[in-house]
Amino acid sequence: MTEASGTLQGEERYASSRAYLYFVQGMLQANRGDHRAAAEALKLAVVFDPEAGYLRVALAEQYARTGAVDKAESELKQAVAADPSYGPAHLALGKTWADLRRPKAAAVAFEKAISLQPTEPQAYLYLAQVHLEAGDEPKAIAAIEALSKAVPGEPIGYKAIGRWFAEKGEADKASKFLKLAQERDPGDAETLVLLAKTFEALDKDADAERWYVKALGRDPDSAEVLLSLGTLHLRKGDLPASRAYFDRLLSGSPQDPDLHAKLAFAYVRANRLQEASDFFEKAHALSPQDATLSFFWGRVLEEKLEFSKAAAAYAAVDPKADLWPQALVHQARCLAQAKQTRRAVDLMSRAVADEPDRLEYLLELAQALEGDGRAAEGVTLLEKRLGQNVGPARLIEALASLYGKAARHADAVSLLQRAISAAPRDEALIFALGAAYERQGDLDAAVARMREVLSFNPDSSAALNFIGYTYADRGKNLDEAEAMVKRALELSPDNGAYIDSLGWVYFHKGDFKRAAESLEKALRLQPQEPVIAEHLGDAYTRLARKKEAAETYRKALQLLDKAPDDKVRESLEGKLRGLGETAGGARR
Repeated sequence: MTEASGTLQGEERYASSRAYLYFVQGMLQANRGDHRAAAEALKLAVVFDPEAGYLRVALAEQYARTGAVDKAESELKQAVAADPSYGPAHLALGKTWADLRRPKAAAVAFEKAISLQPTEPQAYLYLAQVHLEAGDEPKAIAAIEALSKAVPGEPIGYKAIGRWFAEKGEADKASKFLKLAQERDPGDAETLVLLAKTFEALDKDADAERWYVKALGRDPDSAEVLLSLGTLHLRKGDLPASRAYFDRLLSGSPQDPDLHAKLAFAYVRANRLQEASDFFEKAHALSPQDATLSFFWGRVLEEKLEFSKAAAAYAAVDPKADLWPQALVHQARCLAQAKQTRRAVDLMSRAVADEPDRLEYLLELAQALEGDGRAAEGVTLLEKRLGQNVGPARLIEALASLYGKAARHADAVSLLQRAISAAPRDEALIFALGAAYERQGDLDAAVARMREVLSFNPDSSAALNFIGYTYADRGKNLDEAEAMVKRALELSPDNGAYIDSLGWVYFHKGDFKRAAESLEKALRLQPQEPVIAEHLGDAYTRLARKKEAAETYRKALQLLDKAPDDKVRESLEGKLRGLGETAGGARR
């Protein structure tokens, strides 16, 4: 049998030494990343052996990498025409058509590739992918089942489709196929981790832990698995187990700032802000130039109401970083909260002077002026920017808010009404008008505007919660209030403010036990919110849990030290006196 007989495929067939030479040159150029040079060399290889399918497939790949998809398609069509029995050409042509969003043609090409090379998994996988992207799951599953029959015991198909469903968020389907993959390759750590994650998504923590532990048995130093196990136990509230996994993880890379950041984010998700702050601080110390670490450390400190430290963390963000504008605004906000209002005004004044067209800087400067007792200057600043125009919704809302703080409620309502007349379906403006009516004391008008928001967007969780809380606070329409708040929680299940609203509904319904349970959860989610603490103290009082009520009222007072509100403080002190207690803890 001669080399040029045409019965051999792939690299076994070389009709010309020159074709082979240019093929090698092309592959070397491709390995260096110079795909244009690779294509030029492979074009010469094809000249000396135009019937060789493998050369045209290689050339088509280089064309595709340079963006010349039309040329790639042309070469592959010629490869198929020259040698219809060459499976890799059909496979490559199918991939090209799939990239060109021609799923039917791609499927035909993949099916032809399968018929020519029935034990080659890639064609089955690509065929399944085409069907999945077209929304035809039964055909995709059929392709994977065909692979399992063609190559008994091969796990790759089940693993691929399981991962695909997992990425789509369909954990039930994912777990079914991943189990089949795991049965075929019990020791594959990646499949074990994927299984664990799908069971986590299904809220089956015990099953998730079992698969993670198996994965850890295969790879005892896996950072991904140690982090996942620690995070899982943290979410369950098992702090000793969580710390054990985290300590084991850190022992391998104690000076890795990215690892400390990952642990910080794990604690943030568990709402354990002190531990999160500690890890961010360590990460920042290890990598002080990392703008992302500085920014998120500041966010955690801000959540903890440690405003001076938060401002310093934000100030450490590099002005050249993408996060700098956000960091600057948060820095000013924290300075104002820390009673360093003049510094906040100076900071934002310089920012506005440097970038006068950046609206968020202007809005923050107006807020800083209001905090510095110069609300009139802030109003004038925003009025000047607004001029006679309707202006962006954010500017309108900010000016209306300043009017409200200055007790100019009629001006706020008038401003928003004019803006809405020009944009009658703007949800943000209608919501802001409802809030303005609330500040004015017109709760019926406020609720009416929120119902208008819901007429446009029935899934506005903020509007649902606003109405529910307003009714609860007034002790009216409590069944409707409960239904609305529960719907808001369906849309945003971990929102502490919404959970507080539900607890407040239960409180006014007289169900003080359920009220306390909800309010305890709300306070865990938003431990720095004094109003939630006050509500919880009220529930404890009604349950005759006076000691806990007093402790909770005092906690609320401590929170007010960082974010003062004289009205709330007066209310809390009155409630403590009613319990025969004082703010300092002594009994009267």
